[in-house]
Amino acid sequence: MDRLPAPNGWLDPPFTLAAFVIWGGLVACMFWLRKKMPVLAFGLMFFLAGHLLESTFLNLELYFAHRNYVPAFGLYFALVYSLTQIPKQYIKLAWVGFTGYLVLFAFVLYQVTSGWSNLYTASHFWFEKNPYSERATQLLANQLIANGDFIGARRIFDKAAERSPSVAMLQIQRTQFCREQEAEFPDLLKETEEKLRVAAYHQFAAIELFKISHQYNPETSANSTCPPRDYDAFARLVQALLDNPLYAENDFTHGYLIATLGLIAVHRDDDLERGADLFEQAFAIYPAQDFATYGAFMMGNLGQFERAYAFLDSARELAPKQPFKRIERLRHYDEVQTVIEAAQAMSEQSETPVDTLQMP
Repeated sequence: MDRLPAPNGWLDPPFTLAAFVIWGGLVACMFWLRKKMPVLAFGLMFFLAGHLLESTFLNLELYFAHRNYVPAFGLYFALVYSLTQIPKQYIKLAWVGFTGYLVLFAFVLYQVTSGWSNLYTASHFWFEKNPYSERATQLLANQLIANGDFIGARRIFDKAAERSPSVAMLQIQRTQFCREQEAEFPDLLKETEEKLRVAAYHQFAAIELFKISHQYNPETSANSTCPPRDYDAFARLVQALLDNPLYAENDFTHGYLIATLGLIAVHRDDDLERGADLFEQAFAIYPAQDFATYGAFMMGNLGQFERAYAFLDSARELAPKQPFKRIERLRHYDEVQTVIEAAQAMSEQSETPVDTLQMP
């Protein structure tokens, strides 16, 4: 959805209905021609099936059509095969047309890639041509930051968030840029909270809050792109998403949001006990490997070794059923337990608690 907004109805935007009619017509033609022109039918089926897979359980990214490569194989196979089936009296004309097609593609390729060497200029072009792309917004903002234009970076995210107000990731990332506008940050944070409470579902929004809470360093925050954005701000953003039923009722995002509160409890409040409880709660909601690892290490740092081992045993029981994933997950938990056992041995030898288990 880089160039068009995500559809909210058959006529919002109007092209949605036209697209369904066009694709519906192509699918009908595909079945009608499947016996007379089986290769053409195969090409269309391959293209559509490829994109259906990408948009369901394969969950591949579709930014800038990067994942058109594999589905497009069907179309190009049909094109090249068709050239071999053209009657002899038209073969020269077909090759002239095919050569012209290749020349056109070469020209387009040159036109598109010629600006890649100047990333600053290219990022402006991509943002303007792909107004609904999150990645184009992020890239341009980073280029502006690299050139010291903090206010410009903020404007880019404001513009993108205005275009797509329901995209949670854009709302969260708006708060990343406030240098030279620090006085406006409280209003920005409040506005972002309001947007997140009604935002559309975006699983990476929960991951983003977990990631930035993990990476945040109070000692270097004064030199960041938004000094006021601290653990208190992260906690408010997490709570805003927890107030959104789409996130609170989804196990994946709910688990990551609770785990983020666990990170905040440890790093902001120095409350390992609450952190361990929250990670245990997060794992019960969604059994992610990171939640088990963080929680077990926190329990070890508290000297609650038996609790940590019991927690890891419960994590082993919930390891994936798929054989290779299960083997890898169990191996990881064994390594975590080995580290905790070593910490326990050190603690018993020194007769003092050992709280040096490092978070991954």
